[in-house]
Amino acid sequence: MGFTYSAAQLSSTPLYQIRLEIGDTTESGSQFDDAELTQFYSAEGSSVLKASARALEVLAQTYSRKASFNADGLSITWTDAAKSARQQALELRKRAAGASKTIKLIRHDGYSHTIAAGS
Repeated sequence: MGFTYSAAQLSSTPLYQIRLEIGDTTESGSQFDDAELTQFYSAEGSSVLKASARALEVLAQTYSRKASFNADGLSITWTDAAKSARQQALELRKRAAGASKTIKLIRHDGYSHTIAAGS
């Protein structure tokens, strides 16, 4: 499938929403093929946030297998990139969990039926 992205179609295309969430919006620096992101979306119950988290988890695995090195004053530390991707994935999973929860508000004031009159 290759790489596709269009900001103009964000509202109607989950694939593009996933790319935006993970910052994978340019073909030259793309981390994922369309087919991979589409598979994550399907495996995660058609949830953009969960699919985005899955993509970042996969990136973290990829980064953690790379060797860190120093050369001529340049330092590349892939473990930091892996930690960052894992943290971002965790945040997306939290957002996804919160998006489906219902919060029940309980009223405790002078008009509440749970407080005796005159209290």
